[in-house]
Amino acid sequence: MVISEIRQGDIDVRAGIVIRYKNFLLMQHPTPSVKWPKPLFDIPKGHLQKGESPKEGAIRECWEETNIKFEPWKLENPIQVVYADAPLFIFLANLNAPIPLNLLSCSATFVDQDGVRKPECDCYAWINPYTHIHLIQDKLRFGIMYYFNKTRYSEDTQIAGSTSLEINSPSRILNQKRKITVLFLIFNNKAF
Repeated sequence: MVISEIRQGDIDVRAGIVIRYKNFLLMQHPTPSVKWPKPLFDIPKGHLQKGESPKEGAIRECWEETNIKFEPWKLENPIQVVYADAPLFIFLANLNAPIPLNLLSCSATFVDQDGVRKPECDCYAWINPYTHIHLIQDKLRFGIMYYFNKTRYSEDTQIAGSTSLEINSPSRILNQKRKITVLFLIFNNKAF
């Protein structure tokens, strides 16, 4: 069975949103499939539909994949990168407070190789990309770090410690809510 990423009405241009709270990034984990057997974390993103602007597509994809619907004025102008040989417009949404992970859900689905309909993402996490960039898809790292290196929160420049982040997952990979500890040490604006 050939699995196509493009659905009827889609065009080969993508848009997504980097959702940031201070030095943390809201990420989603794609549901494992034949195409992505061991996926890394991703941002809410996807193909534009015919007649849709990049900003409209990013807002729609984010809403489908996280249940968060941003107003257009909340998104900063995008950067454009190449993702899977096609343009990807990445917008930034800065939050004043973290969104509780238990409020997030994915209504976007796909049919796997066994004919079973599954959600496109199976869990969400707040990740510090300075310390855990290896958890993020290679193709997205430049776009994500562009926004994170552009503005670094000064309150974090002298911190040494740990932060617990919740990962919420209904999948077989993580069968329950779990806590992960992200250790970080920042000295002279560099994370170690």
